[in-house]
Parts: sequence; structure tokens; C-alpha cells
Amino acid sequence: MNNKKMKIRIGKLIIGDGQPVLVIPEGCDNHHGKLSLAKEIAYAAKKSGAKIIKFQLHLPDEEMDRVGIARTSSKMFKKWGDLYGFIKENLLSIEDHAELIKYCKKIGIQYFCTPFSIKAAKILKEIGGDAAYKIGSGETED
Repeated sequence: MNNKKMKIRIGKLIIGDGQPVLVIPEGCDNHHGKLSLAKEIAYAAKKSGAKIIKFQLHLPDEEMDRVGIARTSSKMFKKWGDLYGFIKENLLSIEDHAELIKYCKKIGIQYFCTPFSIKAAKILKEIGGDAAYKIGSGETED
């Protein structure tokens, strides 16, 4: 029998056996590409008692095949043409993420992020968002 306790560190936070539950609010694209709204979301999460907030770093040209995504996009993205158009219009820039990382540190909430490409992960590390990365379940398939 393995008595080793499982623990994972995200910045200063530890999750796993013997630790309290950690709820991770999802900032996602709910900021509609506006840094000010992303900051409001982070602040609201902090005020509600969250210790962490997760956002997404998209580089659409790195993570998507334009032709393939146009053929397979859901009708819900029709307003933007396809999923690529939606993401392109609603993403935060790299500079926005760098500023958001600083803001999260200032208000005392751990910034956490899903990079959707290797390049995005490398950029996150360069701008200070290297506590840990969450890989989306959709990115685990061929």
C-alpha cells in the first residue's frame, strides 16, 4: 500500500491530500478582451474568498488550423465567423496578461493560466506567470 500523500503546488498554494478544498474561479473569456474587466473579475474572486483565479492565454495562430476550425466551429460562434474569430476578438494581449499578473500579486490572489500552445507557455514563464499551468482537456487529444 502506498502511504505517500499526493500534493501539488500552484505558487504558494498547496492542493492535495490533507489540504482544504481549493476552488479555482475561471476568468476564461468573460472579460471580453478588456483588461479592466479581467481585473474586476480577479478582484471579485478575491473579495469572495478565492485564493486563486484562472485565465487563458490564447495565441490563435499558434493553436488553431484556420481551415479546420472554420469547418468545425459551432453555430454559437457565427457572430464572429468561427471559434478563431471569437477568440481573436475576446483575448487578452500578452501585455494585458503581464499587467494582470502584477495586479493579482498586488491584491493577493494567485494568478493561474491555461496556455493553449507551447509558445503561450513559454511567454507566460517570461512574463512571470510560471506558478503552474493548466492544460485544457481538449488539448490532450490528437
